[in-house]
Amino acid sequence: MSSRHRDPLQDSARAQSHNERGIQLAERGWREEAIREFRRAVELDPMYPAPRDNLAALLAESGEFLESLREYLSAIDLDPDHPEGYLRLADFLALRATVAAEELYSRAQALDPGYPEARTGLALLLHEEGRLSEAREQYEAALAMDGDDPDLRRAYARLLYDLGEMNQAVSELKQVVARQPEDAEAISDLGIAYASKGFREMAADAWRRALALDPGRLEDQYNLAALYAVGGDSDPALEALGRALALNADRVLEWLRDDGKFDKLRQDPRFVDLCGEQRTAVVDSK
Repeated sequence: MSSRHRDPLQDSARAQSHNERGIQLAERGWREEAIREFRRAVELDPMYPAPRDNLAALLAESGEFLESLREYLSAIDLDPDHPEGYLRLADFLALRATVAAEELYSRAQALDPGYPEARTGLALLLHEEGRLSEAREQYEAALAMDGDDPDLRRAYARLLYDLGEMNQAVSELKQVVARQPEDAEAISDLGIAYASKGFREMAADAWRRALALDPGRLEDQYNLAALYAVGGDSDPALEALGRALALNADRVLEWLRDDGKFDKLRQDPRFVDLCGEQRTAVVDSK
C-alpha cells in the first residue's frame, strides 16, 4: 500500500469533477456509469453531500432502496440546514415507499421463508393496494405458518369480504370471536359481513356487542343507526344516530349528506333537531 499523503483539497476538487460527470451521464440515461461516478465522488470526499443525493436518486431508480435511503439520510446529516435534502427524501418516500416496502418484505421472506410476519406485512400492503389475489396468496401462506394469530385472521376475513366471499369471511370472523370474545374489531367486522348478506338482526346484535365492549366506536353507532333507518325503525335509528353525533358530530354530519340509507328520516322533526346547525344541508341533501 502506498503511504503517499493525500491532499484533501485536491480530493474535494476531484470529487466535484466526478459529481458533475455523474450528472452529465445521468442526463444522457447512462445510469450505471453515473452511479460509478457518484460513488467515486463519495469515496474521495465523504463529507460532500451533493453526490450522495444524486447517488440516492439513481439507486432508488435501480431498486436499491435500502442503500438509497442511507444515502439520502447521510446527505441530510452532512448538511442539515439545506432544504433540498429534505425535499428529495420526501419525494423518495412519497413516490417509492410502497414499492420499497414490498421489496423489503420480499427480501425478508427470501432470507427466512418461515417468517410469518414478513408474509403478513406484504399481505397487508398488497391488500391496501387493491392487489387482492396477490394479497390472498400471502395471507394464506402466513396462516399456514401461524393460524392462531387473531389479527391475521381478521385481516384475512376483510380480504374475503372485499373479494365478495361473504360466507367464508363470516366463518373466519366467527373463529376469531370464538377465541377472543372481547375482540370488538372482529365483532364489528362480523356485523358488516352479516349486513352485507341481509341478516339485519344478526348485524345489529354484532354491533351492539361491539359497542358494549367499546361505546366509543363511532362507525358501529352510525352503522347501527343506518341499519334501523333502512328498516323503517325510526326510534332506535334516531337513538343510535344521536349517540354517534355525540361522539363526533362533524364527521357524522358529513356522512349523512350523501347517505341514502337515512332518506326516510330526513323530514322527521327529531332528525332535524339532532342535526342542529347543520340540519339544512343534511336534510335537503337528497
